[in-house]
Amino acid sequence: MATLDVLNLDCFTTSPKREKYLAMARGYSEKDDMGDFNGGILNPQREHLSVGQNYYRFVSRSLKAEYKTGGAWWIDADTLNSIYNRFRVTGANPRTPYSAGPASSTIREWLALTFEWNMIEEIVISQLQARLDCYSGFGRVARGHHDFDTRGFGYAPHLSNLFTIKQLCVPEVYKHQDTAFPTSNIVPFEHFEAVARGQIV
Repeated sequence: MATLDVLNLDCFTTSPKREKYLAMARGYSEKDDMGDFNGGILNPQREHLSVGQNYYRFVSRSLKAEYKTGGAWWIDADTLNSIYNRFRVTGANPRTPYSAGPASSTIREWLALTFEWNMIEEIVISQLQARLDCYSGFGRVARGHHDFDTRGFGYAPHLSNLFTIKQLCVPEVYKHQDTAFPTSNIVPFEHFEAVARGQIV
């Protein structure tokens, strides 16, 4: 396929979009501390997503459906399996409060998801059907303002060289989801282990 087949190509090649989405991948948000970097990716690199592969998001139940499937932050199957295998070995992290089940504590810590951003109550499973590019890389520590987050949330063990947890920031999924992700399966978080094992797709 030609590069021009990438649906969100202009987000990587055209100003001011390129600068806007690179800043977003690095964790910049005007909603955080009146314009600040929080969370995001340490050294974002452009990457082609793989057509035919499943990609995953963890979301709050209260989020509108179009935001659940149209958001920018995703992980691939390798990252999902790494988190699941870590949970199988260690169980829930006793320092990390969870909302939807013990495994959510591992996800919250590894992906540096604050409670104000995400309650981790549902899993979005989407198979890519058309080309999208993303920014990828290891995540940065996030700080939260929710009561549960005041303990200094966001140790993010994936920042250690012992772990390799890749996060994906995909610009403008919401504009292209009918083509790129025409069908999505949204399941309760209680089915996390079945999703990780490939029993639910």
